[in-house]
Amino acid sequence: MTTSSSSTWRIVLQVFLWVVFAGLCAEAGGILINAAYWLIDKPESSTILWDQARLDDLFLKDRGYFMVICFIMLLIAVLKAILFWNVLRLSSNKDISIQQPFHPRVIKFIQVAAFLALAIGFFCQMGMKYSDHLVENNIKMPAIQHLNFDGSEAWMLMGVSLFVIAYVFKQGIRIQSENELTI
Repeated sequence: MTTSSSSTWRIVLQVFLWVVFAGLCAEAGGILINAAYWLIDKPESSTILWDQARLDDLFLKDRGYFMVICFIMLLIAVLKAILFWNVLRLSSNKDISIQQPFHPRVIKFIQVAAFLALAIGFFCQMGMKYSDHLVENNIKMPAIQHLNFDGSEAWMLMGVSLFVIAYVFKQGIRIQSENELTI
């Protein structure tokens, strides 16, 4: 691959990552602003919090329950944005090359991404269980995909897989440094 096509792909990747990051930030900001708007001045005509999540029954039943659901939704959205921010930072790092992939910064990125993925999975699972608990108490709740609580198993699997990959990269750095010392 030529240098110009490589730099073109890098620019396309950067633009794509910025768009995804901006979308995740907009989601987190939308959840925060809409939840605050509901808590400060609940509009009678507004029944949808964010992304088809109808939480008006929950809001009318108990504001504490409403705040917990909104907090979990916000936490998941913020963790996803942080994860993509780290991807964006790694992809814009000029020190990392494909010729020498076993770099300490790559290991640190993979470990942070693994922790974030596990945290997202944990909070998705927690939100799902809490939502199920509210349904058992006869509170009408939207589907978990509208609350962004779905996919907890996938996030946890990704986190564990990233920890394994980080271990492999750590061993790769060890072997690479041994090879550099060999004449």
